[in-house]
Amino acid sequence: MRNIIDAAVTLVKQNNFNLTDLQGGNNRMNSRGDALEFYVKNLFADTFYCSEAERLTVWSKIFSWLGNSANPPDFMLRGGDAVEVKKIESPDATIALNSSYPKHTLKSSSPLIIVQILSE
Repeated sequence: MRNIIDAAVTLVKQNNFNLTDLQGGNNRMNSRGDALEFYVKNLFADTFYCSEAERLTVWSKIFSWLGNSANPPDFMLRGGDAVEVKKIESPDATIALNSSYPKHTLKSSSPLIIVQILSE
């Protein structure tokens, strides 16, 4: 099972911080966010140098959810954490976890969160 430590090790080994522009959509900011999300997925799965077919095969083993544009999180590690990728452009910026209640904390006990148990 991969985790944040594995992703950090991959980041250090990778030593390439260039985001690949992804095609699709006309919104430049959204496409940069999609590129960052794609990069982070590759960090967690260590699939930077895989073909597209190999990447999808590895991702299906590593992730239980690959997300969609309408529902968080961006992806979930199989048997592990859920990850929401946020792009911050200045060092003193704060991360908005949610635009509505709760704004500063997100807890599993919140009635606004639906927990779905997935079998592996």
